[in-house]
Amino acid sequence: MAALSVGCRAVVCAVEEHVNFASTELWHDGHRVWHVQHEGDRDVENISHAGAVPARFHELLATVEPGDSEDFEGHFHMDIPLILAKDITGFLHDECNPEVDDTPFEQLTDLAAKRQWWRLWK
Repeated sequence: MAALSVGCRAVVCAVEEHVNFASTELWHDGHRVWHVQHEGDRDVENISHAGAVPARFHELLATVEPGDSEDFEGHFHMDIPLILAKDITGFLHDECNPEVDDTPFEQLTDLAAKRQWWRLWK
């Protein structure tokens, strides 16, 4: 990410819902600005952070639902890294977004000739 973020901002977001894991990082000009991570397999209310996290992190943490809450309209600790990623990118991994979903994509084809595995000299 250090090389990828030179001259720009880059967001890294990882989600593993089956183990209740989510993390988000913001990189800028080759340096990690902040990192927020939730590891629910350790503790449902576990959240760690490093760097200059946005003020929104503290707002979200102050309004999080307890781990045993049945209020699915609220947000939980695992949601915090994902909400922060959405604040920057404008989308979530599991939400419909017409701006992205309706974008036509073209299938790219590798035009380079494939060498045959048994012809090692070519």
